[in-house]
Amino acid sequence: MNITRVNITEKIIAGICINTNNKKAKDSISKLWNEFFSNNIVSKIEHKKSDSFIYGLYSDYESDMNGNYTVTAGVEINRKDMKKYNTVLIKKGKYILFEQEGQMPDIIVDTWIKIWAYFEEHKDIKRKYISDFELYEGDKGIKIYIGVK
Repeated sequence: MNITRVNITEKIIAGICINTNNKKAKDSISKLWNEFFSNNIVSKIEHKKSDSFIYGLYSDYESDMNGNYTVTAGVEINRKDMKKYNTVLIKKGKYILFEQEGQMPDIIVDTWIKIWAYFEEHKDIKRKYISDFELYEGDKGIKIYIGVK
């Protein structure tokens, strides 16, 4: 797995969302993504950027990784005034990027396990719990960005 520090500019993501927590995340997030793809949500979102990737955005954290949070499956859009779909900001700032190659969907869970272990080992690095996101550029790997202070 490749780990780097990056700065991210603000992005607006539109899509469908759920509120969940890590105890029920496996089932609820799977259902979210099934709905996103089976209903072809990407094609229905207006004002999407032509070069947008698909995002899984984690926001509205109740506390930390143990509390509730919102997950949005969506794409980057050009403007925020959407009415039909949920819009969420990826906040600008410092992030740690975790990149890993492998087969979907197993690589996603495996990468999150490694991320949690990384922050357990590096207690001096504090997560923001504001906007973390997965970026899907294809089906052979994943990029996960975690906001840090």
